Amino acid sequence: SKHIEDRSLLIGLPNAVQARMEVAAQAAGLTGWLLTLSTQSYRDIVNYADNRDLRREMMAAYYSRASGTGPDDLITNNERVLTVLLDDRHKKAQLLGYSNFAQLAVADQMADTTEQVVDFLHHQIELSRSLFAQDAEQVESFAAQHGITDVKPWDIHYFAEKIRQDMAGISQEAFRNYFPLETVLQRLCAFTKTLFGVDLIEHAAADTWHEDVRVFELREYAEPIGYLFINPYRRQEAAGFGDASGLRNRRITAEGRPRSPLAVLNSRLQPPTETQPCLLDHLQLRVLLHEFGHCLQHLLTVAPYRAISGIGQLSHDSSEFVSQVLEQFCFKQSFLIWLSGHFQTGQPLPDDIAYRVKRFVHTQTSWETASLLLAGLVDFELHRTYGDGRTPHDVFTSVNAEVGLLQWPGDTRPVNSFEPLGSDYGARTYSYKWSGVLARQAFERFEREGLFNPTTGKAFRDAFITQGDTRPLMTSLELFLGRS
Repeated sequence: SKHIEDRSLLIGLPNAVQARMEVAAQAAGLTGWLLTLSTQSYRDIVNYADNRDLRREMMAAYYSRASGTGPDDLITNNERVLTVLLDDRHKKAQLLGYSNFAQLAVADQMADTTEQVVDFLHHQIELSRSLFAQDAEQVESFAAQHGITDVKPWDIHYFAEKIRQDMAGISQEAFRNYFPLETVLQRLCAFTKTLFGVDLIEHAAADTWHEDVRVFELREYAEPIGYLFINPYRRQEAAGFGDASGLRNRRITAEGRPRSPLAVLNSRLQPPTETQPCLLDHLQLRVLLHEFGHCLQHLLTVAPYRAISGIGQLSHDSSEFVSQVLEQFCFKQSFLIWLSGHFQTGQPLPDDIAYRVKRFVHTQTSWETASLLLAGLVDFELHRTYGDGRTPHDVFTSVNAEVGLLQWPGDTRPVNSFEPLGSDYGARTYSYKWSGVLARQAFERFEREGLFNPTTGKAFRDAFITQGDTRPLMTSLELFLGRS
């Protein structure tokens, strides 16, 4: 963490961000403001802080996590841990008859071979080359206009955000005012009813593990079919922006009785302050819809066996597919207007602002695309090429050069804090991009037939959710698109 007592260092940060940092300092028994190395804090600083040195310091610290740069190197250097993990996975794959762990990882995915995955990622990189060059040139030109002729890694996100605001004529702060969490949750309940035909009814008096956790019962034809726990706020320095998990899978007992599924959505949003409720920017809204999609996929299945009914049992490309379709709604003006309600007036997002938001989120997108492709390819190559004498950082450096857009402060080790490597997403992180390409195809039907068309919603539920993990995703997609 970094304790700041000079407010001038925070110029450029939105008032709401500064307020959160002030609350963090008070919680630590300090005056002033406290910066941490959470993903949200990192994003706030590199996107908004006018102070270039502060951006540099934050980026260097964030990408040096778990790299053993201090006196406790043996304890905090994650490269040793990654090496052991990769070695164990490699041995496991060989015991099961595979040449490497990447081969084992794709055995239950859509891809037939590791070569197919590598070719897919390389193809996506090539498709993005011209946009990468265009966005990089735009950042350099804009930075030069503001006196920065030598653009450093810690300048990129800052100027990309300035370009978005300049071209769209709107900031994330103006957007957030229209998306208080309470309004968004109410609209999501209505959206679920319209599109999938089920009611989400809150149980205000339900017993939970924390007072902030909210419980919703899913009902269909007036009968309960599952329960959703929403854990909205970040209370610890948890990683990432959110996640979803299943507490219990649906199943039919030996006595023929259904056991209802339970799902948890952790959105890790900043809690409300004395002056403002919890407000969501566009990325947070996307994350919420993404994780909400995971929960719906877990709760709306009618599969009778727990081995095929939960999101934990799905292949990663299948589980990410439904969530990424839900994300697509966040890029449509009509949906954003319908979902919105100003936290002070309750008024929906005006048409002209919705248009500006659309332009904002479609500007300077290369950095997100490149990060996704880099993560997918680094993860896959670490497992596919293990044993060739390269360290995890060597693999990262090689793949980063191939992608060719992203830059990092010297002596940092981004791969050391790459969390999917330590999860069951190992060698499967590419599935985000893989399923994203397919999700875009599926969403085209919603665009043609209407975002709130219940017939399309039922067809989507029947094709991708109802039967659980009983058929390949591509078969379901062909059915949904009428190609079979």
